[in-house]
Amino acid sequence: MAARAQQAVALDAKQIQQAIADLPTHPPTNREVVTASHYAVKVAVLDHRYGPAELHRSEDRVLYVLHGQAEICTGGTMKTPRDLSSTEAQAPELVGCTRMPLAPGTVISIPRSVPYQLRGNGTRVEFLVVRVEGQ
Repeated sequence: MAARAQQAVALDAKQIQQAIADLPTHPPTNREVVTASHYAVKVAVLDHRYGPAELHRSEDRVLYVLHGQAEICTGGTMKTPRDLSSTEAQAPELVGCTRMPLAPGTVISIPRSVPYQLRGNGTRVEFLVVRVEGQ
């Protein structure tokens, strides 16, 4: 259950690791741990696979890698996208994108409407996702 942020919320490393351990083993493998009116913090895992290409029209995303190695592909074109809602689209692949390596401690900022895809390189990758909504 996510903590509702009415005031400062602190989650220690043990709580974050427990939230990750409690994630399902099949997608979607993420869960909100803190929510507020204009932002949320999720724990997420990408386990030995490519995630879907994603585009969020009304929120920015910040990812912080806790464990594992992967790459993120940003920009480019979503191949055969489908709208999940008026604010979100997914596709199986992102082409013509910029690739960046991800390792523990890496922070990636993804502005709204920029497509991205996380690509696991044969490892389990654990990370935090901060969703920021609004203008």
